[in-house]
Amino acid sequence: MRVDAGRLVVEPRSIDFGGPGFLSDAVGAAVRSLVTIEHSIEGLPEGLVLQDVAVQDDGFRASLSGEDVKLVP
Repeated sequence: MRVDAGRLVVEPRSIDFGGPGFLSDAVGAAVRSLVTIEHSIEGLPEGLVLQDVAVQDDGFRASLSGEDVKLVP
């Protein structure tokens, strides 16, 4: 999981198709871009931008930054 231009990008590290390791690795590398998910984070206040994300045991942590951001209920 990473951030690219404010978008959350989820890219698998490996894809296992079974069979011989060299074949599974080659096919996995070829289709990795097809299963990569890019997602814009909706609902952020105007001026707030996603900067970084880190996966942890209990979920993930997001770092955001912005200027003149109004946080209201």
